[in-house]
Amino acid sequence: MDNIRIIYRILSVLNSSMDTETFDERSLSPETLGITRARLLSLMRMLIQGGLVEGISVDVDTDGHFLVSKGRPRITLKGLDRLYPHDDYEKPKPNPLYTHGI
Repeated sequence: MDNIRIIYRILSVLNSSMDTETFDERSLSPETLGITRARLLSLMRMLIQGGLVEGISVDVDTDGHFLVSKGRPRITLKGLDRLYPHDDYEKPKPNPLYTHGI
């Protein structure tokens, strides 16, 4: 699976988790996504640095090992915009006073 599809799945899971008070970490496990732990942490780090995800941190130490803070990952407004880039809120609404029927 390519990285863009994995990122979309991660953002989709985080969007769905907004309806729950607790976060099921298994929903974003490497096994669930069908990828390695290293790839998942690399992608999460990119999403965090890009401002699409918040609530956790993923860093790399000098030896190249991942350091993950425990927290509840959440999608940000920027993440929602990436998930739904052409939503209706971006489109200007027509003014009914200036529209003419054909």
